[in-house]
Amino acid sequence: MILLLTYFTSITNAINSKHSIFVAQTSKSASDITAWFDKQCFMMDNLAEAVDSGKYDADNFDKAYGFLVDMQSVSDEVYVFYIGKSDKSSVFSDGWDAAAENYDPTDRDWYTKAVEAKKTVVSDPYIDVKTKELVITLSKPIFHDNGDISVVAADIFV
Repeated sequence: MILLLTYFTSITNAINSKHSIFVAQTSKSASDITAWFDKQCFMMDNLAEAVDSGKYDADNFDKAYGFLVDMQSVSDEVYVFYIGKSDKSSVFSDGWDAAAENYDPTDRDWYTKAVEAKKTVVSDPYIDVKTKELVITLSKPIFHDNGDISVVAADIFV
């Protein structure tokens, strides 16, 4: 009987120890994910602030493109940065000529959901058409004083 109690006590202790390790690892992973997400949101806030403050010329494609390329150079995780405007124009850091394909950013989920929410939104993960990699899109609206709306976005590898 003592052997049986010792056995069950050992098993219980082992299970409790494994549970404690699992909880600690899960907590660490959750903390890492939160820190990563906060970093991505901070980056979007900086991009939105730069766009809103006029640090780049949104109506000058070359300057806007250069600005987005500079932003992309500070993040290895970002696949592409882009800006869509309520006048249906857009610019992408990968150089994609959206106008040539009659691309309307105001008709895209990343644009409409950010405008509706009036804050940064995160897409569900999806497979990017070009890279075939898993990405999410963060997008943040900017409501300009003149009534125009811009949405800054980033496709981020996950």
